[in-house]
Amino acid sequence: MADVLFETMNRKLTTELVRTEVRRFWQAFAQYDVRTINSMYGHDAAVFHPSSKRFELGPLTAARYEREYARPDCKFTFQLGEIHVVLLAENIAVATYTFELHISNVTTPAGLIDRHVSPGRASQVFACDSEGNIKIVHEHRSTAAKPGGPAASAVQKPFPLTQQPFSAQERHI
Repeated sequence: MADVLFETMNRKLTTELVRTEVRRFWQAFAQYDVRTINSMYGHDAAVFHPSSKRFELGPLTAARYEREYARPDCKFTFQLGEIHVVLLAENIAVATYTFELHISNVTTPAGLIDRHVSPGRASQVFACDSEGNIKIVHEHRSTAAKPGGPAASAVQKPFPLTQQPFSAQERHI
């Protein structure tokens, strides 16, 4: 990450530019555009998800998204809350926001599931690389526990998809 943060920077970040990058990330995610998602992460970006026991690198996250979500019958809807941006330097910024997310027919080792996160929380650190490209260098998503219930849930479906009823199972994105 040091090479991204400390080399000569050609671009100055603004609050609105960072907000636009957050929206672009989520649009790419919703469209299963793995190429765009992969290009948005710095090569050594650290990404944490609610179910993670450790971080994974940004390119690995993009590959996992492709494996889990790139199905013709996978449906993705999301809504972002207000995006708060803190400019730490001319070329480094942190975006924090809430989100709601619903994805149906997600491929997992256990079969197809539906994922629903509400409310979710996200923080992304953006930095300009030496060529002026804006990159996500750190990302952390979590879920807020609802009073009396789970924060995120998933519904397990048999694989391959059948007309059988499905059972509830706790999962996180």
